[in-house]
Amino acid sequence: MNISAFKIANKLITGQGAIEQLSAELTRLNVKNPLIVTDAVLVQSGTVDLALAQLGGRCYGIFDQVKPEPEIAIVEDCTRAYREGNHDGLIAVGGGSAIDIAKGVAVFAGHEGPLAELFGVDLVKRKGPVLIAIPTTAGTGSEVTNVAIFSDTQAKLKKGIVSDYLLPNV
Repeated sequence: MNISAFKIANKLITGQGAIEQLSAELTRLNVKNPLIVTDAVLVQSGTVDLALAQLGGRCYGIFDQVKPEPEIAIVEDCTRAYREGNHDGLIAVGGGSAIDIAKGVAVFAGHEGPLAELFGVDLVKRKGPVLIAIPTTAGTGSEVTNVAIFSDTQAKLKKGIVSDYLLPNV
């Protein structure tokens, strides 16, 4: 007998106008001060404004330093912004890079050791803050996977975190 497991994000909202459900999801998940994780191009193009319009008067922060092939240092910088801003949730707006950075922050924000301790399979010990992924591309599928990949520029290789705790809430 063959047994398989299929893991996917907790809730998928799809279709034209799906972004209009953001405020209701933030309320349902009790997020009052999210950090939006994105890149500067999506801020400048007005794409992020579509998400901001759905925040319903909530406080928020924007981290727009995401780059292609996300580096470990960007996860660390974004985590610092998350902690310093007293944020209680993450909204990734972008492609796989933005979503992977937000996933990294979600598991690193509550971790007391270095990020390097989380690289590997099932090394994350607990769920982090709420994570909502709003993909703007059809590519990596990062919004529905339990994997995040980062570039280690010093070692010149890519490192991954594999954990069910990386699956976005929405």
